Amino acid sequence: MAQKKSKKLNPKQVLAAEMLGQGYRQKEVAERLNLRGETISRWTTLEPFRQAIDSASRCLLDEITVDTIKLINKCHQAILRALENDEAPIHSASVAIRYLNTFVRPYTVYNKLAEVQKSDETNDKFAEAMSQITNIVKQLGYLKSSNSVYTDEEYREKAEQVVRSWGKIDKQYLR
Repeated sequence: MAQKKSKKLNPKQVLAAEMLGQGYRQKEVAERLNLRGETISRWTTLEPFRQAIDSASRCLLDEITVDTIKLINKCHQAILRALENDEAPIHSASVAIRYLNTFVRPYTVYNKLAEVQKSDETNDKFAEAMSQITNIVKQLGYLKSSNSVYTDEEYREKAEQVVRSWGKIDKQYLR
């Protein structure tokens, strides 16, 4: 990895940070560098060491990204050559289908049934919620019509019970 050397870390710390940033486990790093695991653990509490690990990880990810893009470009070129091959149309069609299958998920009758079922469940939940809201509104209306029976404080308590119950209070409970 080509990254700037830290002035705050000794050479073993720099090497350990590089290895950790590349995905080695602390135990592996300790064994390879003839260190104790506790030493590596202690180093990981140091901010410059953590920054060096992060920097090494970013460098590794950058290299992986560049390599992946190169591979994808080579794959596309190979696919284009296979598709342009007029001598083997069946092979070209096979390559095209396999290529398209990597980007398109299969859609079957089962997928459609699952969507319909999920939609029905969502509609059922919505209908249940609307029913509960309607029930709360009715109970609050009933409570308001019996306002003269309750003191202001009792009225507020009953209204709060109705709202918190999410529609489970029976009209008879309000009396």
